[in-house]
Amino acid sequence: MPPHLPAVAAVTCLAAFVQGITGFGSALVAMPLLALPLGVRFAAPLVALLSLATNVALLLPARRRLPWRQVRPLLLGSLAGIPFGIVFLARADARVARLALGAALIGFGLLLQRWRRLSVGAGSGPALATGMVAGLLGGAFNFSGPPVILYAASRPWTKEETHATLQLYFLASNVVIVTGQALSGLTTGPVVFAAAAALPALAAGAVAGWALHRRVGEERFRRLVQLALVVAGVTLLLAE
Repeated sequence: MPPHLPAVAAVTCLAAFVQGITGFGSALVAMPLLALPLGVRFAAPLVALLSLATNVALLLPARRRLPWRQVRPLLLGSLAGIPFGIVFLARADARVARLALGAALIGFGLLLQRWRRLSVGAGSGPALATGMVAGLLGGAFNFSGPPVILYAASRPWTKEETHATLQLYFLASNVVIVTGQALSGLTTGPVVFAAAAALPALAAGAVAGWALHRRVGEERFRRLVQLALVVAGVTLLLAE
C-alpha cells in the first residue's frame, strides 16, 4: 500500500482542477509530482486510471454533442503508437526521455504563442500522425496531450469545441492505455487502491475547474493552456 495517499489526493485534486479549466493537463500536473515519491512505474498506471476518471466526469456535461468525427483519426493514429509507449515504460530507463520531454513541453508551450499562425492540413494524414506521436507519449508517460493540443490550436474550433474534442480523445485513448498497462502487469493492486482512494479529491477538483472554465474567455483560455504546458515542462526538468 503506498505511504503517500494524502499527497496523491492533493495532487489529484489539483490535476483535475487544471483539466477542468483547460480541457487537458491532469497527467501533465500529476505525473511529475507523483513520480518523485512513488516512482515512474507506479505513478504512470495510477495517473492513467485517474485521468480516465477525470475524462468521464468532464465529458458528462457535453455528452449530447461529442465530436466523434474530429476525434476518430486522432484515435486511430494513437492505437498504433500506444503499444510502443507501454513497452518502453515496462522495459526502459525513462530518465533521459523525461528530460527531453520536459524540454519539449516548454517548446510546445512557447509555440502556442504563435497559435494563430499555426497551420496544419485539413486531411486525415496530419491527424493520424499527431495521434501516433500522442499515443507513443501517452503509453510511456501519460503525456499524450501536447501534440493533440497543438493540433487543436491549429484548427478553427471554438473554446467549447476544443474542450470537448480534447476530453473525448483523452477518454478514448486512456481506455486503451489503461487496458494495455493492466495486461502488461503495471496496474497492480496498490495502484488501483490509491486511485480509488483519490476519487473524492478528483471529483472536487473537476467540478471546481469546470465551473471556472465556463467563465474563462477564448484568449485567456489559450493563455492558460500555454502556461500549463510551460509549467509542466519546467517541473519535469527540475524533478531530475
